[in-house]
Amino acid sequence: IVHIGVAGPTSWNALRPWLPEGKDLPPVFTFPLIGRLAAGLREQGHTITIFTTSTALTSPAVVEGKAVRVFIAPMRPKRSAYDFYRKERLLLERAMRSSGCDILHAHWCYEFAAAALDSGRPTLVTAHDNPNEEHHFTRWTRSYPFWWFRCFFGRVTVRRSPFLTAVSPYVIKNLRRNAGADARVRVIPNGLASE
Repeated sequence: IVHIGVAGPTSWNALRPWLPEGKDLPPVFTFPLIGRLAAGLREQGHTITIFTTSTALTSPAVVEGKAVRVFIAPMRPKRSAYDFYRKERLLLERAMRSSGCDILHAHWCYEFAAAALDSGRPTLVTAHDNPNEEHHFTRWTRSYPFWWFRCFFGRVTVRRSPFLTAVSPYVIKNLRRNAGADARVRVIPNGLASE
């Protein structure tokens, strides 16, 4: 049994069996597959700490359950990429460093991955998108500067990541341009529930 930290947007639904009943849970930055991954690890008997963010909070919050702990850092709703998520990363990094996790699995190549790498704990980074390309989709829009900063930060984070997985051959092909020569990079597709 290992204490695994999962960092990224999550979903409360998959974690309900291990969380206190009737407790109000703050809204979090959400992505259903990460919650399902954490639930699958918990079902295998591992202790899980999830690190996520919320724009609804102004100070960090923790939700304790049965061998599941969720740390929620406040996230600025605007302009967070312009300083490379400095405030969010600092809170996430401190929580990760003191968590007691044996390993961290950070999702996306941005604030969650950078905080995990800064924590000093062994870290696997999974890329769900391509920081070399994402900003191109917003060209000529008001959100382009945000995405340009975010993608620049993502490329720097990929370079720092010795262990990377990507969700598709397309993403991994593009990540190899930024990953160092010594980086171990593998494709592991997004898991889908049988239903």
